[in-house]
Amino acid sequence: MKKELKAQAKSRGIELNDKKIERYVGYGLLTGTKTSQGNASRTGVVKLFDERSIDAICLINELNVNKKIRRQQDYIYVLFWRGYPVDLEKLQIRLLEYQTKMIKWFEDRSEYTYDQSEFMDMILSENVGKLPRKVGRPSKQFLARENVEFQETANAMFKTGKLFRELLNGTITPGVFREFIQSKSTLSDEPHEELLLQHVNRWIKENSWMNAIKTSNVQDYKDCYELIALLKEYWLVIEQQYGDIYSIPGVGDTLNILEENFHISKLADQPFIYRFVILIFISGGFSCQLREFLSLPSVYQGWTSIVSDLGATSGEEVRING
Repeated sequence: MKKELKAQAKSRGIELNDKKIERYVGYGLLTGTKTSQGNASRTGVVKLFDERSIDAICLINELNVNKKIRRQQDYIYVLFWRGYPVDLEKLQIRLLEYQTKMIKWFEDRSEYTYDQSEFMDMILSENVGKLPRKVGRPSKQFLARENVEFQETANAMFKTGKLFRELLNGTITPGVFREFIQSKSTLSDEPHEELLLQHVNRWIKENSWMNAIKTSNVQDYKDCYELIALLKEYWLVIEQQYGDIYSIPGVGDTLNILEENFHISKLADQPFIYRFVILIFISGGFSCQLREFLSLPSVYQGWTSIVSDLGATSGEEVRING
């Protein structure tokens, strides 16, 4: 009950009152078993809280202190990603809201994806003055670099927008798909592109992806977290090799650039990344197959060998260049 939860929080140096508990329950950050009917699911007045709730409170307090996340409602993505029990109904609602906004954003801009220059003008008009400028008059070199970065970002958004326009229409054409793939990865040979496109279009027609979040159930979220837990195991191999994400050659530099350009602190631990990945896992229709694949010991061993070899190669480069 609340009294016990407040006592546990106090023993850990955390100030917790009824109002905070009710707010956390309202956001879906705390969950448990109802001990009576009424509006408990909404207010959290009568709840037998999950035994891990005090650990969740500690994480919530840590997030409050760090202030890296603006809205407490977004803590639900961090808690779910970290494996804490959350209100899955509220998580579903938040994901549905996000999916709806994302689809509307692309729908509103789809008319611009027929002409790249119009799309560039639209993106520029939306973002003028949004990012803070450095103090003083910017140099020509700075303005030139900023223009190149804008062109690259807008060009990537234009290609993504065209892909999403066709996704909403029900079929992605080979030309649009190839342009998108070649801008995003090294899968540039046509046989791979053709097979991938066939899978994507089959998924669009069979998976009912737009309704996947709305019709998701408890098992979908359990499957999603099992996949997340597996990915964490694979990621741990990288961290053990390099120390942290910012020490990974190429990756760390890219993250630092993105954080500087978009004025985001610790891009690697932002809830919008967790939100997007959870959305993809729930609506993508491939989570079960990917989980089965990553669960194979041979795949994990192969991954460990690849990371180890890359680490040895990068270390050799440092010695040579140093």
